[in-house]
Amino acid sequence: MDLLDDLHMAELGPIICLQDLPGPVRPVLELVSVFGTDTFFLLCLPVLYWCVSPALGLRLGSVVLPAAATNVIGKLVLYQPRPYWIDARVQPLPAEGAFGLPSGHA
Repeated sequence: MDLLDDLHMAELGPIICLQDLPGPVRPVLELVSVFGTDTFFLLCLPVLYWCVSPALGLRLGSVVLPAAATNVIGKLVLYQPRPYWIDARVQPLPAEGAFGLPSGHA
């Protein structure tokens, strides 16, 4: 086993524990997860630009868009599985078709 295989095995336990939390906790976790999606940033950038400050919108866009591109390239280069591809006990919430590492949310 290499380092990444060990990392995948180590992360399965905490993921399964988080997914076993009571029902009312899940919507909170899903809401927090929304803040790391590309869609969230693509909706927020125009709002920031038009309603708050064009300079702030441009600065944030100049960071977010290259970071998203780097994330996509990193996923293609590293070619690492998602946790639910490794262990059937992990529920895909939501199911993603892209590779798992690097995490766009992180």
